[in-house]
Order: sequence, then structure tokens, then C-alpha cells
Amino acid sequence: MHNSLESVRKAFSNLFYPLFIIGLVIWVGGFSYYNYYIVNLKPAVVSKIDATVVLTGGSKRIAKGLNLITKDDSKHLFISGVDAGVTVDDLVRGSKGSSLEKDKVELGYEAQNTRENAEESISWIKQNDYKSIRLITSNYHVPRSLLEFHELMPDLQIFIYPVEPDFFANHSRVTSFRKFVVLFREYNKLLVAIGRISYLKLRSIFS
Repeated sequence: MHNSLESVRKAFSNLFYPLFIIGLVIWVGGFSYYNYYIVNLKPAVVSKIDATVVLTGGSKRIAKGLNLITKDDSKHLFISGVDAGVTVDDLVRGSKGSSLEKDKVELGYEAQNTRENAEESISWIKQNDYKSIRLITSNYHVPRSLLEFHELMPDLQIFIYPVEPDFFANHSRVTSFRKFVVLFREYNKLLVAIGRISYLKLRSIFS
């Protein structure tokens, strides 16, 4: 009995450790590429779009959206995940765009996370029959946002506008650690989202 248990333990160890090392190497490689990708993100060149969508949750996102809507021919600006009680007037009051037309701005109050941001935004996009948008969110948040939007509306044309948080440009030890924590958390959320969407697609194929 003892020899049998020992054999099982050795077999498990021989299988687990190589798989763990392989998984760790893949994770580190993916994390490194994720860092490289977001650092090199640039705003997409836009000739004409139907609307601009801002996902709340990071610094400077809303301000950038309000500023851009005064400079292009976007029909509307939709801001998803706004806190209850916040109005368009509240946001416009703090905007630098004095020529901003308030009737071009619409707010969504239901979203509490990225998936819900995508659902809320896509619902609004479909209601207005839009085919192309500029998507404004933090640079580190772009990959997961694109994944969720494309999963819900594959044919939607999306031009990204990544916003770099202030602490990304500061290289002190404190902000560097904060940056690592933000990227570590977001990368793992991205992996979870990839896994969830992949599982749902496979289940739909074999069901």
C-alpha cells in the first residue's frame, strides 16, 4: 500500500512540476508581450467615425472624450459606467471644450465592470445603428476591452484611443510598483476573459 501511494506521489510530481514550469514560462512570456503591446499603443488614425465611446474607471478617459468630441465629426459621445447622480452638465462643466454640444453626449449608468461596459455600449451602438466607433480607455485596458466588444459585435469597426495614466510616466519606486500591480491584475483579468469566451464558444459548437 505504501509503495503504491509513493508511486502515485512520484507520478504526480513528475507530471506537475514540468507542467507548472511550462505554464509559468508561457505566463511570463505573455505578460512581457502584454507590457510591450500597451506601451507601444498609439491612437488609431480616424478619417470618419459614427461615435465615440468612453469606458469609465481610469484617470483622464472622460476628459479626453469630451475634448475630442469637439474636434471631429463624431455624431455622439457615449460614456459607459457613470456613477449614479452624475449628469452631462457635471461633466461638461469640467471640460475644456467650451464649444461642446451637450445633446451629443449620452451617459450609461448600469455598467460595473468591463463586460458590462461592453454590453451597455453595444446596446447603445445597435440602437443608433452605428457601424464604427472610437473607443477611449486606459492603455492597459485596451486588450480586454477590444476582446469584449468584438465578442459581442464582431463587425463593429473600432478605432482605439489609449489613454496613459499619469503614474505610468512617473518612474519612482512607489509608482513603478503601482504600475506593476495594475498590469499584473489586468493581465490576469484578460486571461480569465479569454478563457471564459473560449469556453462559451466551444460549448456552443459542441452543444
